[in-house]
Amino acid sequence: MSIIHHTGIDYHSGLTYTAVVEDVSGRLIIKSLTCRGAEESADPQLECENLTLAVPDNQAVVKRLRLNGNHQSDFRTRLSFELAQSSLEDEQLFQFDFHAVEEQNRYLGLVYRRELLARLKQSCGVDDLSVEYRLRSIALGRGYLAFCRQEEGDLLCLADLTSDGVSMCLVHRQRLIDVAFLPCVGQGIAATEEKGRLAIDLKTVVNFRLAALLDHGVSLPLSGLVFSGNGIDSQFCETLEKYFHVDVTPPRIHDGYLGSLAGTAPVEDPIRFLVALGLAAG
Repeated sequence: MSIIHHTGIDYHSGLTYTAVVEDVSGRLIIKSLTCRGAEESADPQLECENLTLAVPDNQAVVKRLRLNGNHQSDFRTRLSFELAQSSLEDEQLFQFDFHAVEEQNRYLGLVYRRELLARLKQSCGVDDLSVEYRLRSIALGRGYLAFCRQEEGDLLCLADLTSDGVSMCLVHRQRLIDVAFLPCVGQGIAATEEKGRLAIDLKTVVNFRLAALLDHGVSLPLSGLVFSGNGIDSQFCETLEKYFHVDVTPPRIHDGYLGSLAGTAPVEDPIRFLVALGLAAG
């Protein structure tokens, strides 16, 4: 029986969220969920884990690419070339990544500046370790699809609010098809007017992405909004429902993946770790 451990680290709002997932011959089990502040030292056990860090959406460039013809043998080379050609700077300054979306031959091309990745490793306290990287909004979608009870509807928008902004992921029939990011201006969403302003901005961004998807054959209306993050309350959800005209619900992690962690501290609110879980989903 093959057992592999994967660790996902999501750093935002001054806190580091870490999820360790055990892969037992393809069956995922959540082994630990921990949150620490900047003053706390990193877990020494991380040295023996497969590490993936979440790259904040505002520290990456997302390009939507399409390859023509048979590209199975060299698609990474061709996609890297497309991304390198889009920059006026030396390509050695960047690290490229790709995510295949629903339509054949279509990809999300991701451009990370190596300098920012080095700072991210330092912030997470893993400077000397070998790590991989994944865009935060993509990790949000992967965490939802891997560990959550699926909401009804063909087209869902997942959203997660941090101090930097809102990471968003569009899921079409249980497949990730697009991502977006909305930077937040101000100190939060405590006031009613702030909730309304953020809801309007979110509606604008989501409508823009839905319009873009029409060119790729996705013409369905939004089925639901799955929202998580800091400061989300019932009043804000009601405001969102007013503008989106769909149900707004929190993600629901299936207890079966929690194993012995179910009902124990500090896992009383496991949706805080949804991005970290998406990083550790393998």
